[in-house]
Formats: sequence, C-alpha cells, structure tokens
Amino acid sequence: MSLALIGQAAMADDLWVAKTQKGYGWAGNGWELEEVYTQSYTREGLVSLQTVTDIEGGVSRQSFRYNSNGKMIYRLTSAAQSVSGPFKDTQKLTRTYDHILTGFITDNDQQVLVGSTWQPSNSYRQQITRNESGDVVQMVRSVFFQGIYDPTHHFNVIYNESGDATDLITEDLDYNYSKQEYYWKPGPSYRNIVWDKFNGQIVSVDNLFDGECRIKSAVATIAGEKYRISADYADDGSWTSRSVQFDPDVDLDLEERTEYTPLDSNGSCTIVTTMGYVEDGEMIGAERHIYNFKYDANGLILLEEELYDNGGEVEIISRTVGSVEYDAENGYPTRWTVTIYDDETGEMVNAFRAEYEDYVNLGESAIDVVAAGEQGARYYDFRGIPVNTPRKGQILIHNNKKIRI
Repeated sequence: MSLALIGQAAMADDLWVAKTQKGYGWAGNGWELEEVYTQSYTREGLVSLQTVTDIEGGVSRQSFRYNSNGKMIYRLTSAAQSVSGPFKDTQKLTRTYDHILTGFITDNDQQVLVGSTWQPSNSYRQQITRNESGDVVQMVRSVFFQGIYDPTHHFNVIYNESGDATDLITEDLDYNYSKQEYYWKPGPSYRNIVWDKFNGQIVSVDNLFDGECRIKSAVATIAGEKYRISADYADDGSWTSRSVQFDPDVDLDLEERTEYTPLDSNGSCTIVTTMGYVEDGEMIGAERHIYNFKYDANGLILLEEELYDNGGEVEIISRTVGSVEYDAENGYPTRWTVTIYDDETGEMVNAFRAEYEDYVNLGESAIDVVAAGEQGARYYDFRGIPVNTPRKGQILIHNNKKIRI
C-alpha cells in the first residue's frame, strides 16, 4: 500500500503534510519496520523529493516536477546503498499532456540507464485527432518498439450527419501465432449511443458513466458478446443505477442491475450488483455482489469489502479494514493500521501499518523573503533546503529561529 499522503487540513488556510512516513508489516507477533519515506513538498503540497529506505538499507530517491495544472511532467529516480550516497541515476520519465484534456498523457517518455546510455522503457505516445468543431474523432496509442513508435490501439468516435456521436469503436494490435502475423483485433464497442451528457472530449471507453461524457443508453459489444446497457443519474451527475441486458438480439431475460449510493464527500459509497432473470419486471433467482467503500478525508481506507449473497448466508469475498489515529489539535493522521480478511480462518489479521511524522503546515510556511540589511544571511525552508532568493511574505528558518519577512 502506498504511503503517499497529503495531511488533513484543519482550517481553510492549512495544508498539513508529513515529511516522514514509516511503513510496517506484520511479523506474526509484532510490527516490523519495512520502509521509511522522507519527503519534501511544493508549496501546493505535491511531493517534490522522496527518499525511500528499505529494511536492508537500500535507498531510492525520486525528484518530481509539475506543470501549472499540478500534473507531473518529470521524474528522476536514483539509487544508493545508504542515505549518504553516492546516488546513481537509474530511470527518468518525462510527460506531456493534452491542451484540452489536461490530465490526458500525450507523451510518456520513460528511460532506464543501461551502462552510460539512456534507453527507452515503457515509452508511449497518445495522439488525439479532432474535427473542425474541436470534437475528438480518434485517439491512437503507440508504444516504443524496436526503435520506433508502433501503433497498438485505435479509438474512434463516429458522428452522424447531425454531429451527434453515435458509436465508439476500439481495436487493438494482436498477433496470430498460426499465421505469424499481426492483425487488428476488435475491442469493446458502443453503438446507438444516447448520451446523458457529452462535450466531445472522449478518448477511451474505460469510464462511460462519469464526467462530461456519460452514456444514457447504448448497445455494447465486448469480447464478442452483445449487451444492452442503460444508466440513470442524480442531479449532481453521479450515476445512481445502471442495467445490462445480455444478448439483446436473442431477447434473453438475463439482466444485471447495479445501484450506486454515495455516502460522503470522501468517495465513500455502496455499490450493489444484482444478477438474475426478469419476469414481468421482477428479478427472480437473483444473486448479489455488495461492495462497501469508506474513506477518511485524506483518502485512507476505512473499509473496502466485497460480499456475496445468493439468498442464503452472506459470504465475505474480501475485506480490508483501516483504523486511523489523528492529531488532537490539528486533525491530521498520525497512524493508519490495516487489517485484511483471512478466508481460511474467517478472521481479520494484521497486514500493514503506516506512521506519519514531522508535519509542517504549508499553508503557514509558504516560503519567500530577505530581511533588509541581511543579504548575506543564510535562510532555510522547513525542509532544511537553502533559500537562495527569498521573497517578501515568506516564513523561513534563520539561526534556528522561525522568522517572517
């Protein structure tokens, strides 16, 4: 589980972040320290430098840069045998994003250092084509292979004469071993679409029930099987229910219905999926999968579980329970303990613990400044990093004292 965390803000101007985060695993009779994260942050609370030390003393370090939208555009990874170094660069990643869909990666250039040469690894490009109206008509994903970027995935949007997007078609590059040749294999498709909302900026079929492009109804073909799908939405745009009727061409009455109930603003929710045959609008012979998700304000897991109910005893498929301890004054988390369900014993067992220490409040300590008459003085931010060009309004450390200029 990731230790990365932005601390809970106690007041509107507060942004608490933990500089030190420790990860423990359960050793059978007690908690055993496995990893220690030390982190520096940007003024916005994004991790700018992260050092991870494992139980055997190995160290990895990553530095990050972000664009004006808070998206990572550069990451450099280094490794060493100890915290004191020396560090040797091992990987670097550079990204660019679409100018409209600002979270969509258009170029992911990842490289690893082999000897003294940087070589591409898991590099890909995603090219969006738009029509004269600015709506997406195609997205092509290409991966770096044998010295070139080779297309591996096509996503196409088909518009009718009225300019409505009616079909979403995908295909993926596959290999026929008997013929020893590559070919384009049809992927998931959605036809005869009726949109609940559509803004023309869609680049995949991965999530068609949230955001600015969400389906009201459509006929889907997935892995050669046909389905008729429909969805209903709340006033805030979140989906509340959706149904999938199987094999609509042969008029089978097998149907899957899913109900979504949000619980809070942290992403907590309950999702119930019911499968059964429909007679006169009623489901018979139904079985249910129940998913419960609960999170705190920091995104830490309080509960994630899947239950199965076939009309008899409810069975636990999986369950993760987290408990969080908070700082009494400022409300940020100091410890997060996770237990998981053991299906062999039917009991919850210890799995993971994180401890968060050395908090600083970036809301108070935005760093900028030089005092009159002290141009040669040495100033540091709360991470211990020298500030070469302080600006008025910052809070800094000088001569072991907190000062504001």
